[in-house]
Amino acid sequence: LLRPGGALQPIQPPLTQHEEQKIDACYEQLQNHLSMPPSLLELAKQCGLSVYRLKNGFRARYGDTPFRILTELRMLQAKSLLEKGELNVSEIAFEVGYQSLGTFSNTFYERFGTRPSTYRR
Repeated sequence: LLRPGGALQPIQPPLTQHEEQKIDACYEQLQNHLSMPPSLLELAKQCGLSVYRLKNGFRARYGDTPFRILTELRMLQAKSLLEKGELNVSEIAFEVGYQSLGTFSNTFYERFGTRPSTYRR
């Protein structure tokens, strides 16, 4: 297939029902392990897929890569924890898998347009 601009794009066979179930299991793995998710290679092995098929399957099923889906899941969880008000921003950053408060704050800002410390108030 040709992309706009004339670049070739490989043709991806559609996901089988079995592959969709594997991709869904991978999604659940990410969702259940936000603070310490498996690497892409580990995730692919756990779900019985190649890294290539895992990444393409995520794009087909969820519209984005596993890393971006993980980031989105982390941000949604962080937002929920901020709304509860039980943990401080540093604790929330660690809880959702960020070692750097600055990276967490910047990612939150990119996603929601406000800093986590401001959102919490």
